[in-house]
Amino acid sequence: METLLECKEVSKYFGDFVALDKVSFSLPEGITFGIAGPNGAGKTTLFNVITCNPYPPSSGKVIFNGKEIQKLKPYEIVHKGIVRTFQIPVRFRGLTFIKSVMVGSVYGNLANLKQNIFNYNRDKFEKNALEALELVGLVNKKDEFTVHASLYDLKLLMIASAIATKPKLLLLDEPVSGLTDHEIKLMWDLILKIHKELDITIIIIEHILKFLMNVSDEVMILNSGQVICKGRPEEVAKNPEAIKCYLGEESKEIFKSEMDKV
Repeated sequence: METLLECKEVSKYFGDFVALDKVSFSLPEGITFGIAGPNGAGKTTLFNVITCNPYPPSSGKVIFNGKEIQKLKPYEIVHKGIVRTFQIPVRFRGLTFIKSVMVGSVYGNLANLKQNIFNYNRDKFEKNALEALELVGLVNKKDEFTVHASLYDLKLLMIASAIATKPKLLLLDEPVSGLTDHEIKLMWDLILKIHKELDITIIIIEHILKFLMNVSDEVMILNSGQVICKGRPEEVAKNPEAIKCYLGEESKEIFKSEMDKV
């Protein structure tokens, strides 16, 4: 498999605080890649610097499809084919589901103002948005306003808006946090469906280990801004450093018990 994304010694500093410390890894095209680690490990910061949203890395290189992107604007990175969701769902309260996803459809597929003026095709972008809503299971709510949407529906809305940009790489930040067991299973099925049917490479940040280990082809553990280990889920689950830094020695047996279910 060809390498789709590569981070080379990527660091992020906030004053004297080191959020990411020379993080290096490569991501093969066509896989689902999980990232785990304790709170404050640098997981979301890694997403932020990959997308330059809201900030670029302090140093290091982010290479996507063979080209450096760490100096690009966030919208330019979207147009290259990288899109993300957020831990806390975001929405346009005054818009319906269909119009919200159309924002992603238009924004992700028109590269500049000139294209916006001369190539705008409402029917095309609306069809694209409807297809995204259909895929995530929200098409029956297309004309409802998002202001009263449930947490689960807002997470689905973010994903629909993201895939409407036609990405090559989808970054999901805690997609099942706060969901019920039933909703987690539905999200699990949806991510696998997106990966298979749309042929999108996916990176997932998640604290629910059973979910992450089952949905991921490879897993990376971060702690204090550094890569602790990376490999197949069954390898990472047995790594002593991963167990120690993530859950602590006292939780070792609990960790093993959870991983026995994988």
